[in-house]
Amino acid sequence: MALSYRSIAKQYGYDESTVRQSWAKKGMPDPKSSTEQDVREWIVENILQPLRDTDTQEQIQRERLRKLTAEAEQAEIDVRLKMDELIEITIVQNELSSYLKRIRDHIRTIPNKTYLELFEQDRAIDIKRVLQSRIDEVLNECGRFNYETTQEEHSKEDEHTEDKEDNL
Repeated sequence: MALSYRSIAKQYGYDESTVRQSWAKKGMPDPKSSTEQDVREWIVENILQPLRDTDTQEQIQRERLRKLTAEAEQAEIDVRLKMDELIEITIVQNELSSYLKRIRDHIRTIPNKTYLELFEQDRAIDIKRVLQSRIDEVLNECGRFNYETTQEEHSKEDEHTEDKEDNL
């Protein structure tokens, strides 16, 4: 009889979804493409042996510790978010997407701005220099986007801090 996730789950008294998802994520060889001996050795080594080596109370304590550690890490993340020490990844993704869109849009303006100047050039090397120059200008302009925003934000923060100090 060939091994399947269902037969393994039934033989060892586990739910099939646990075997299919949890054990597979932990590295269990695929029963369809591996030998029965390899699969059974992995189960004994990674599932059964740890159960034999620890008692139930010790496992419960480990899981509690793992849960407490996860809760503490989550609390630390929440505090750091509130203190503006962390930024949510969606905000970073949105800002980066917006920034890259602006770069793309500015680069696409180069042909419209330079086609007459390019047409006037006699040699290929002159066309190359004009294009390099215009591309550099656009990239420098794009590089100032966030810097200017950051500078404005810092200026507003400095003014806000000075206002608070004046009120004290």
